[in-house]
Amino acid sequence: TSFSINNCFSATYNNYRIIYDFTVADQNMNMRLRVGGTDNSTANYDKQRFYCSGTTVQGQKVQAATNWTDYLGSTGASFWVMDIFNPFVAAKTAAWLENGYNNATDPAFNLGSLQQRESISFDGFTISGGNTMTGTCYVYGYSLS
Repeated sequence: TSFSINNCFSATYNNYRIIYDFTVADQNMNMRLRVGGTDNSTANYDKQRFYCSGTTVQGQKVQAATNWTDYLGSTGASFWVMDIFNPFVAAKTAAWLENGYNNATDPAFNLGSLQQRESISFDGFTISGGNTMTGTCYVYGYSLS
């Protein structure tokens, strides 16, 4: 129902791409950043979300949450791509998330702007949900040039 990746953020790279290709039986997945193997659960996670399924378009703003949640997954085959900016720097961490999945018979997608407002150096993350998740998660550092 959850997995953690520790020590994936470091001073080697400023920015990262996380790709998660998975099947899940739960729409209520969430993500928390980590420090030293411990999840950060302070109420400093914010998001602005844009969602489209069929002809329905919705927006949502959440501030002061204890994780990034709501649209990281959906029942069935899903994927998401996150660019996360400066997670290892002791400053506000920002991220851009794209998520897509097959919702019954129609594809759906979400776009989101995320931030964690604390000035903390994060070195990992946890993704969790209430039910079974299977898939592969990749973390890539963007090379400085």
